[in-house]
Amino acid sequence: MARATGAQAVINGGYFDAYSRDGVADPYHTLVVNGWPQSLGSVGSVLAIAPDGTAQVERGNPKITGTVGGRSFYLYRVNHTPGASVAALYTRAWGARTGLAGSYVRIDANRRVIDKGEGDVAIPDGGGVLLFRGSDGSQADRFRPGDQVQWSLKMPNMRRPDVWTENSVWIGCGPMLVRGGQVDCNPTAEGFTSSRVAGSQTRSAMGVTGDGRVVFVASAGMFAQLAQTMKALGCTEAIGLDGGASSGLWANGSSLRGEGRQVSHGITLVPR
Repeated sequence: MARATGAQAVINGGYFDAYSRDGVADPYHTLVVNGWPQSLGSVGSVLAIAPDGTAQVERGNPKITGTVGGRSFYLYRVNHTPGASVAALYTRAWGARTGLAGSYVRIDANRRVIDKGEGDVAIPDGGGVLLFRGSDGSQADRFRPGDQVQWSLKMPNMRRPDVWTENSVWIGCGPMLVRGGQVDCNPTAEGFTSSRVAGSQTRSAMGVTGDGRVVFVASAGMFAQLAQTMKALGCTEAIGLDGGASSGLWANGSSLRGEGRQVSHGITLVPR
């Protein structure tokens, strides 16, 4: 990943289904890049970083609502193995094709409807496929070729709505570690209750300082200790990432901590 992107540093991302029986490592947390959701979480927190380096972390996860031709629609899955009913978006992060049954709507990079149909379909490069089935299947009827699709992502809590825009990068995981320059860490409140996750172990985290510098950390210990570390490093906003065997950190051409398994996604720091 580092070589492919020219990154100065790379760290592992959020939690994912590391023990999947079908080989699909579904991510569990939110990720939004260039206005396109790549994953949508249900637990933890989300860190948003604006182009000017302003950052904020908030508990909760965004909801996706949209309109097409004056008609409303909603999505609650992104690049995730669907159930019998689903309203989801699939991008090239999922693969070249959906490989899924259901009613699809293909949209291009400008979010205009290309075509619609049923079953497996190629995912447009730079665009995506909306998939509806089961009790959500009728939503596909609201889309017509040529229609302009619009959507919005809204966090339940936002101190600065101007940071939570499509121009920002949204990175989800958790728990929250530092908020507004102060330690604010409550794993249980965010759904991190498993002893395997909450106990002392190898951990990764990322944060942003008051002057916009991004900080990657791989350490060991409890969440509370990691929160204190991130504050001591000058982070005004910080969030925990996946840990244990997933924890990995690479910087300036060297592996500082090698992960013990393949991960579903990573976070790169690329010089401008």
